[in-house]
Amino acid sequence: YGFDVSPDAKWLATTCGDKTYSLLVVQNKEGTKWVLDYKDFLHPSFSSEGVTGGLGVVFWDPEGEYLYFTASVGWSGGGDFCFPKSGGTLGLFRLNLKTGSWTTLIDRTDRFPGDKVRFSSTGRRYATDINGITITDLQTGEDVQINANRVMDLIWSPDGTKLAYSTSRCNEEGFVIDSSLYIWDALKNESQLILRVEKAL
Repeated sequence: YGFDVSPDAKWLATTCGDKTYSLLVVQNKEGTKWVLDYKDFLHPSFSSEGVTGGLGVVFWDPEGEYLYFTASVGWSGGGDFCFPKSGGTLGLFRLNLKTGSWTTLIDRTDRFPGDKVRFSSTGRRYATDINGITITDLQTGEDVQINANRVMDLIWSPDGTKLAYSTSRCNEEGFVIDSSLYIWDALKNESQLILRVEKAL
């Protein structure tokens, strides 16, 4: 019920099944096929029976070597809530397109507060909303922590050297009362506040 094509158009990733039994099938034009079963990526604290969610493509490596994907439990209905009341993204995984083997980059025990995993277009860095914001450099293996509360979204600049991120403050009912926009510069390793907007209630 969903598909994603690699940038070089050599690979197709297809989500099959229903919300409680889902497969991610990754195949190329030559007939190579890798099948990933959603229930194999659930944390043991979840029963494999009747758990709503699935596997989702996050990023195709520009060199055509890897596919990055996550497992998600539950879903968000949208609206003014800061975060889904249940569920979320579990782990980050990397599939080797040549061998079909996969490795864990973020353990599935680390449920993200939201569901944000954003790769720079170059594939060098990715940012997540874990512990505020964590930026991982895949070349050096280094992590950068940004102290940010209630991260709403993350967007990389085209050259992958700057990360725009938005945060929100919420009232006791969980509704957004104001939002802020920041820019993090990888070369300076610092953030700058660009805009703050209050929501009229």
